[in-house]
Amino acid sequence: MDCPPLFNAWLHSGAGHMQLLEQARCGPSVSSSQKSYEMLLMEREAILGLRDFVDSATPRDVTDEIVMATLALALHPPERKRVPASRMKQTPLSNLQLLSRFTDIVISGGHVHGLRLLVEARGGFDTLEMPGLKQGLSSFNLIVASKHLARPFWPLRTHLQSDEVTDFLANIECPCSPFKEPSHPYLTSALPNLMSWEFEAVRGYTTLLDRYSQGLLPQLEMGYVLELRNMIHHHVMSLPTVDELLTSHQDLPSTYGSLRLGLIAYSLLILFPVPLTTDPHPRLADLLRYELELTQMKLDIWMPMVELLLWVLVLGGVAAVGTVHRPWYVDQIQWLSVVIGIESWEQLKDTMASILWLDSACDIEGLILWEEVQDCVLELYFESEC
Repeated sequence: MDCPPLFNAWLHSGAGHMQLLEQARCGPSVSSSQKSYEMLLMEREAILGLRDFVDSATPRDVTDEIVMATLALALHPPERKRVPASRMKQTPLSNLQLLSRFTDIVISGGHVHGLRLLVEARGGFDTLEMPGLKQGLSSFNLIVASKHLARPFWPLRTHLQSDEVTDFLANIECPCSPFKEPSHPYLTSALPNLMSWEFEAVRGYTTLLDRYSQGLLPQLEMGYVLELRNMIHHHVMSLPTVDELLTSHQDLPSTYGSLRLGLIAYSLLILFPVPLTTDPHPRLADLLRYELELTQMKLDIWMPMVELLLWVLVLGGVAAVGTVHRPWYVDQIQWLSVVIGIESWEQLKDTMASILWLDSACDIEGLILWEEVQDCVLELYFESEC
């Protein structure tokens, strides 16, 4: 091979991938010190090769192979976030493109910055020619955006168009498809126009997952679904923040910031699943609480669909598991449930399903959260009795 850094980076990433597969089958203890030592040697050789190139080369010397070597190392860092056993059931089709192998990696900001500089020196994203490189960068781009809660840096490499996605999801035959007929009569009018396509696309994809898990879509082409998932999630992560819109959208609803983060929270649970308690869920719970507190939880701004506020609070509560923000979400859900008249888990679940919810993946965490709300109710009752 003409590019030694790429050769060593591929050796390292291939060995790392095999190690992950072995650990998935036999448990983490299977990795021997000898294998770990060999992995470190491969990584060291790749890093030294890239360092030698950077020290001696000019921007014009950057090749696709150098970019690919840097990407391979970024996707297989030496450190991974230890993820506790999840209580959530695995989302259908969640491991397309081996996504679960990469959502627990610890991403170095310096590595991301260096990779972007190399692509820029190469002439930009569109000038890359090596087969699979643009697709790999697009996937890494989504992982970075998801972990950092940032807008994707590069464009998505896809052949799909928004109208095609809308038609495909609308044609999934299901009489009760929430994409065709919103379950809640006020849902469409309650959503800001700026995010209506993204919300409906996520709802349509949720219907697709639900029907696939029931065995109703046996002919579904996985390559198309992968492209569909990445496109919808890219759109969701690309939704501008309130600060970015202040000058151009003076009529922006005050609910936009909370709804945007709520939709991101849902997408990171269902479309592009990132394990709870790892980045970005704790930060997402913090940001969402901040947005909600800015509105002082005024119910009139959520009219005529206060249920949307409850949906946002539940998703924030799920994202807040294991954080200092969890009790705050529990308190707010308890208060709003009384206002709306929700007295049981079944009622709460029906409300969530009328907006956006995937039973098979969301019910466990949702039920645990509701049980905490009920404990809060009991505590308030005993306090009042005393």
